[in-house]
Amino acid sequence: MTILTVLQWVQDTEFGIFLRKSNHLVGASFQLVHILGFLLLLAAVTLVDLRLLGVALVKETPARIVGAGNKLLGIGLAAAVLSGTLIFLAGPVRYSSNEFFQLKMVLLIAAVLFQASLFRVASRHAVERPVAGKLAAVVSLLLWFGVGISGRGIGFI
Repeated sequence: MTILTVLQWVQDTEFGIFLRKSNHLVGASFQLVHILGFLLLLAAVTLVDLRLLGVALVKETPARIVGAGNKLLGIGLAAAVLSGTLIFLAGPVRYSSNEFFQLKMVLLIAAVLFQASLFRVASRHAVERPVAGKLAAVVSLLLWFGVGISGRGIGFI
């Protein structure tokens, strides 16, 4: 059994057919939640990263900004992943062959793993190790904006 066979099966389930044949406003609603969730996530990431870079919110401690940012990041990530999964389930065969979708998934996994591991350590010690904090902020911005840009490219293939 190949991945394509599994994706075809998922696409042909009652739920997949329901999603694909539902009113166009259902799909548009999923896309709206997906974009708003990602924008919330990106806003939180950007604020935290700008603080770590010393460009914005410099009067606040990095720990305070990171704590507040992580809450928004979590909400945005949950909304984007849930809605993105529903969008994907409407046509997994089509999405799986899209090069921008594939890139987006690789960058998303990398961004989440980075955010949960190295970024967390670097941001906790940003005061003692500002270079590590700045490097983590740059990598974080590149990964998350890469997710957004590759996501935008999905519709053009």
